[in-house]
Amino acid sequence: MTTSGRPIREAHGGVTETLSSLQNWVEAVCEMELRRLGSRAPGLDADARAEVARAIQRVVDGLLGDLGSRVARDAALVDALRVFFEFDRVGGKQ
Repeated sequence: MTTSGRPIREAHGGVTETLSSLQNWVEAVCEMELRRLGSRAPGLDADARAEVARAIQRVVDGLLGDLGSRVARDAALVDALRVFFEFDRVGGKQ
């Protein structure tokens, strides 16, 4: 998953690392929820599962929007994301 369907490319002031961590976290949560759905509703066919996955992606895109460009413009947002999501190292959480 990417923010707004675009890969994260910003490369200054820790933006790339922080957004990469956020992207990894979002992907993990989405995958976990799709697995949970699969175990709770095993009768869903492939089309229904795909539609749920698309709906989840639309929600993520709507929530994150153009986060990459907003964060690149405001270094305080990078720090806020690190604190809020407890990102302490490149690419993930501690």
